[in-house]
Amino acid sequence: MSVVIVPRGSASKAVLDVLKRYMLTDDFDRALNELSRLIDIEKFAGFLEWLEKSLTIYRLHGFSLVRSVKGEVITIAVYLEDCGEGERSTTASRVKGYLNEHELRNIAENMTLVYLKGFEKVEAELFKELESTVQKVLAVLREYANIVQGFEVIRDPDWGYTITITLSSSASEALKLNLRLQEMFKGIPVVVKWTGPKDISDEELADYLVKILNIGGFKAKASPGFSAVEAVREIRED
Repeated sequence: MSVVIVPRGSASKAVLDVLKRYMLTDDFDRALNELSRLIDIEKFAGFLEWLEKSLTIYRLHGFSLVRSVKGEVITIAVYLEDCGEGERSTTASRVKGYLNEHELRNIAENMTLVYLKGFEKVEAELFKELESTVQKVLAVLREYANIVQGFEVIRDPDWGYTITITLSSSASEALKLNLRLQEMFKGIPVVVKWTGPKDISDEELADYLVKILNIGGFKAKASPGFSAVEAVREIRED
């Protein structure tokens, strides 16, 4: 297999500086080569600069390349720190508007915004562990790319970090994915929300939630009088 190497001289110093500032990798040249085969790096650098300037409460942490088990780049994860629910929805809308206005469909199709909530500062060691998990989850979500509406990582003092995904799907499809992900990532709470119809009964919903909690190994963490099923249901209905 031939590998096309993109010489640094083919991109302006300004573009390379932006990519270096935000690219989360120890091998910049390799990542630059892979990125340039996926998208227009000059336009992507412009998008990153616009994103940084448009943020208010939180900040752009950086981006990384997500690879499949075969090593192929499947998406670009762009990490945003400390964003609340209102800020997240506003930013998502503004990003979509910017990409549409500048006709950056290729970037939109190859990028996933990952929101980090509750992190006063993302420590390097924690982020390394977090990034590894996020990349594995995103690899699974590749087959759901057309219906993923949100990807959020929330830091909790008791539970560590939890992963919340929002799909424009039915309840049953979201819960099947939730069960699959929770089995893969035991010990890390995963919540998959849905915006489509609730096509299952309350009894079926409760049964799914109990299975998800049990398979994730969370029974022992529940304090006396705490109903995990009710807590997760409340999260989903927010």
